[in-house]
Amino acid sequence: MQWATFHGMPFAIGISKGFPQYASMSANARTLFHCWLPDATHVQIDPSLLHFPRHQASEWAENYYRTSDAQSSIVKFVSRDLRSRAPNVVKFLESFEFELTEMQDLLTQVVLGASITEVACEWARSKRSVWQRWVPIET
Repeated sequence: MQWATFHGMPFAIGISKGFPQYASMSANARTLFHCWLPDATHVQIDPSLLHFPRHQASEWAENYYRTSDAQSSIVKFVSRDLRSRAPNVVKFLESFEFELTEMQDLLTQVVLGASITEVACEWARSKRSVWQRWVPIET
């Protein structure tokens, strides 16, 4: 609500009963909504990102929320003992990376009717030079 106040945005809050209602409401109403990426829920409506001024940690420390929140990132977690049990798997996972746009494109293909298996296999066939860099040499 502070962002709305600071930036002169007319604003009201609504809460959906569940995820299907949230997806429907955000697709069918001209409204702001919160979403996360990567995710294919809103692919068909192609939402725009609302940009606020760059995050200022000093302002947030004073509970002054005029700027964007701090950026978050997607991180990789593995079992505590995976490194000792399967070191090559850990090496693979440490090297594994996708661009956000590429992941969104793959999710879009699934939303538009392709099976997850089809999308994954086609990606693996067409991106061999990418994923081979992730595979430890010994394997």
